[in-house]
Order: sequence, then C-alpha cells, then structure tokens
Amino acid sequence: MTWSEWRRLLPLYAGGCLGPLAGSAMVTLIPALTGVFEVGVGVMALSLTVYMLPFSLAQLVSGAISESFTARRTALIGFAVFSGASLACALAPSIGVFLAARLVQGLGAAFLFPILMALIGEVVAPERLGRAMGYLGVTQTLGLTAGPLLAGLLDTHADWRGFFVILAGLGGATAWGFARLFHGEVAAEGPRGVLGILGRVLRQRAVLALSLAGYAFFFALIGAVTFMADQLKVVHGLGEDRIGLLLAVAGVVGIPASPLAGHLVDRLGRRSTAVLGLAGVLASLLALLLVPYTFPRYLIVLAALGTGSALAWTAFNTLSVELLPELRKPVASIYNAFRFFGYASSPPLLAPLYGAGVAGVYLACLGATGLAILLLRGLPEPSRPRRG
Repeated sequence: MTWSEWRRLLPLYAGGCLGPLAGSAMVTLIPALTGVFEVGVGVMALSLTVYMLPFSLAQLVSGAISESFTARRTALIGFAVFSGASLACALAPSIGVFLAARLVQGLGAAFLFPILMALIGEVVAPERLGRAMGYLGVTQTLGLTAGPLLAGLLDTHADWRGFFVILAGLGGATAWGFARLFHGEVAAEGPRGVLGILGRVLRQRAVLALSLAGYAFFFALIGAVTFMADQLKVVHGLGEDRIGLLLAVAGVVGIPASPLAGHLVDRLGRRSTAVLGLAGVLASLLALLLVPYTFPRYLIVLAALGTGSALAWTAFNTLSVELLPELRKPVASIYNAFRFFGYASSPPLLAPLYGAGVAGVYLACLGATGLAILLLRGLPEPSRPRRG
C-alpha cells in the first residue's frame, strides 16, 4: 500500500481497535469490580451485556445515519460519546452509574467500527483492499488480546479506573488524527432519510445474503468454542489456564494469518477466499466432533480453526464494503449488526442442545457454517482487480 493510503488508514485502524479493547477488558475486571461495587458476579457480568446490546442494535442504523450526515461528523460524534462514557466509567461511584456508562460506551462504539471499516474501502485502491482488511483483522485481534492484559496490569499495580482513563485518551487522540485527515466530505446523493437508505440497502439480496452468512458464521464460531471450553473442564478436567491457552491459540494465529488472508483475497477473489476459510472451519469442527481429545491434537485443531476464521472474516469484511459502493457505510453497518447478533444469540440458543452432549452443538455449528457457504454461493464475485 502507498504512504498516502497508510497515513489515512492509521486512525481507522486505531479507532477500530477501541471497541474490542473496551469489550474484552471486562473479562479481567469483573472479579475485581464485584468487590469494588459490592455486587455478585451475575450483576457485574451485566457490564458485558449492556455494552454488547447497544453495540449490536445501533449498528443497524449507524451506517445509514452517517450516509445522511457524513461519515466524518458521525464518527466524531461516536468518538466523543465513546470517550465521554469511558471517563464516566472511570468516575462511576456505583454499579448503576457504571452500567449506564457501559451502555453509552457500547453505543459510541456502534458509531465507530462499521463506519471506519467502510472508509477503508474509500481510502484504499480496490486491488489492495483485501490486504487493508487483513490488517484491520490484526488490529481487532490485538485489541481483544490487549484489553484483558492491560486491564489486569492496571488493576493489580495501579487502579482499575486507569484503564478507562486510557481508553478515553486513546479515543480523543484517535479522533484528533481522524479529524485532521478526513475533511471536506459532503452528504451522499440519493436517499437522504435514514429509513429510505435502510430500505434501499435491505432490498439488495446480496446484502441480506452476506449479512445472514455473517450471522451464521459467528453463531457457529462462538457456539463451538463456548461449549467446547465447558466440556473440556467438566469431562476432561482441564484447568482454566490450559483451556485459556487453547482458546488463545485460535485468536493469536489470526495475527499472522490475517495479512496473509488479505493477500489471498486480492489474488484469489473475495468469495473464493471466504469459501476456502469456511471449508477450513468445517474441517476443524468435524475434528472436534470426531477426534478423541488430547491437548496437542486440540492445539492443532484450534490453530486451524483460527486460521480458517481469519481467511473467512477478511473476505467477508472486504465484500461488505464492495457490494454496494455508493452505500458502503450502511451496508457495512447492517452486515456487522447481523454478525454480532450471531455472537450474542449463539450460547442461549445452543444451550438446550448442550444438555444432551456437546456433539449436538458441534453438529449445529457445522450446519450453520454450511449455511454460510450456501449463502455465499449466491453472491457475485467482484471482478478480480489487477495486482498493484
């Protein structure tokens, strides 16, 4: 990619990292904050729910709003809301205030991630878009990994409130860089009303197919790893440290795999790379279903699962900003809303199957992944861009 592209990509990548950073940190902070606010774990765990719910729901409309009021203005409001809510979390005197601040924080993130992702499609030339999306996957993985680590270090050696102060500072600094590099944008021509834009986007069969494929794929991923972790503890007696290592492998392999996935997206094509990644996920799920457990075997299976996921998500994200270029922001936001609904709905919907054994969960996840492949077959494969 050119220096001009990198210069404008940096604030987009930094902004895209904020949501995963804020979301994942609570995994570490929940045990500590139960004592701070004198509540049970169940109440404190609501800090995850109240963040994810507005984050998912608001993405249905955030892209359409940005199309009417410009992406720059909408994203800067998102940065302001996110940073202000992060400061409110740091200053929260009670659990009620903290949960309310987390809700607003999730709302702010919903007006950042899909819009910044769509802007990547406007910054980078089509022949390099897959690679740009691959690096976005790296920043997301780093955010998910760094959140628990940074929050844990601050809670242990300083003050947990410092994590949210840092979040606010990162949000403000990224907003400053974004505002300097993105200016002069005008509202899109065509339908100006939010409902009109949504209606136009949702009438596109390709957009619905990609969004449903994203839902099915995230449903399968989260369901498989959630109930695999419990089964390993209950049936095989693994401790949390070894379970955590297995799950970390699936995420960490995404750091080197995502840039490679981006190159494949640019060379093989978007849909072809997505199907290749989903095929790898299918093979990994079959291994979880059929291969007897040993720790080394599961390390290999989880690494394969993470690699296939990186391929698929990089291709999915690239498609989301190419299907309808004149309305890429609302398309990206609707696609992201659907896939995060898959994340949220998977554990409760699969829990009844888990009561009869983990095999039923794996079969359902295989079916969901197969459905994602079928949905992708109906998508047009964009013309393969010339290599740049």
